[in-house]
Amino acid sequence: HYSNYLNFNNIKIITTANNADGISLNGQNNNVLRNINVSVSGSSSRGVYCINPSSNNEFYSLNVSAAGTNGNALHFATSCSRYSFFDSNVNSIQGFDVYTSSGMTGTRHSFINTSLNKTNIDFSATSTDWLDFGWRVNLFGNDSLGNPLENMYVAWNDAGNLESNPTNDVIVFTDSQGMYEGYIYELSINRTNEFYHNNYSFEFNKPGYNSSSKNLNASDNV
Repeated sequence: HYSNYLNFNNIKIITTANNADGISLNGQNNNVLRNINVSVSGSSSRGVYCINPSSNNEFYSLNVSAAGTNGNALHFATSCSRYSFFDSNVNSIQGFDVYTSSGMTGTRHSFINTSLNKTNIDFSATSTDWLDFGWRVNLFGNDSLGNPLENMYVAWNDAGNLESNPTNDVIVFTDSQGMYEGYIYELSINRTNEFYHNNYSFEFNKPGYNSSSKNLNASDNV
């Protein structure tokens, strides 16, 4: 169990007990966990278990596996919201990679550059959660001589239903190296719907330079 507004790094958790949790977040909020390895192998065990009001917890480089019967790698229970997973691996052999039963209206959980089986996800009959899957996007702006363009205006959107679309009309600016590092979503799902965020329309602009635009499919690598 963890508290609020804390950072955790380089943790390895292994449990073989039945009905056990690798990481249990029970009312904890705004924590950041990096380089976490969780392995649970007991029956009905959960790799990461969120229960009771718990929100805004972020995982980076999480490797979580559940091997036991009915064991879920990620389990979102009552009142869990806005969990984010980056550059992670999620796997359950005899349960679900992701199981959600939170029932909180409008709740979203994000999975960026994260490997899991999207056909091995289950929503309870009362779940209203959205799961958003996306990829990192690295943008670089330069002039005709290859010099980086700082504060270049970059905007993008993917036209769609706002409820299903967490990245409508994003506006950012490049840093002093002409870079912006962020992410875009490819797919959002809930218990009854599936929404693909394609194609994206990018616009690039900076005073004194010619503007440009580009369409991008979220699954492209360009």
